[in-house]
Amino acid sequence: MSSDNEERSFSDEELEHALEDFEHEFEDAQHNANPTNLHGSTSEQDDSQNSSESSMFDSLEQDSFDEELAGILGDKAKAAIIISPVVSPEFCANIFAMIHIPAVCVAAKGNVVSVLKDLDDDHPEQQASRLAEFFKGVEIALLVNRANKIDSTLYNSSQNEDSVPPPVVFAATPPFVEDVMLGITSWQDIMNDPAVKCFDSSDISEVKAQEFVSKVLSGEKILPPEEQ
Repeated sequence: MSSDNEERSFSDEELEHALEDFEHEFEDAQHNANPTNLHGSTSEQDDSQNSSESSMFDSLEQDSFDEELAGILGDKAKAAIIISPVVSPEFCANIFAMIHIPAVCVAAKGNVVSVLKDLDDDHPEQQASRLAEFFKGVEIALLVNRANKIDSTLYNSSQNEDSVPPPVVFAATPPFVEDVMLGITSWQDIMNDPAVKCFDSSDISEVKAQEFVSKVLSGEKILPPEEQ
């Protein structure tokens, strides 16, 4: 018989059970410290998310850099505006939609100011020429900022082009025109301004635009007077 002071010995079976319990407790502790799901560990997901976000930011920064470089080199205009002697920005936006010119049209001192969205290559000049041809005899003005140099040109349907000093155009238009040309304001800023009533030609289908213009020209639709 063993004495009370004699240490109790474990059988092999008891020792094995004790080791199994310890292993389970250790695994549970590891699981709680690094929870997993069907897609892998949290740390792996975090690494993947961080990598994805980093790639997205890198891509945005690269796109912004490429766009800025193109603007500096003159391969892409930094800003462009067409000023048309039309009193309704809605009518003007529908005409732009008909002839595939993406722009935001705003009423301005008896004219319509259209901030162009397509600034690649010589697209602003092509669009102004196309619009002048459509208007037939109506003179329009094009402002372009290319490589930080602002040019102002008058277009008409006879393909004649006359340069005018930009300050002359700025003096006859609202202040936001100069802000756009200097890069202070963008067409997105104009669209987001609740105080400005504007129309985006990109939101109008060619079919809808044709119907709208046809009704206006036939007198079936009367355009409301625009606030100047």
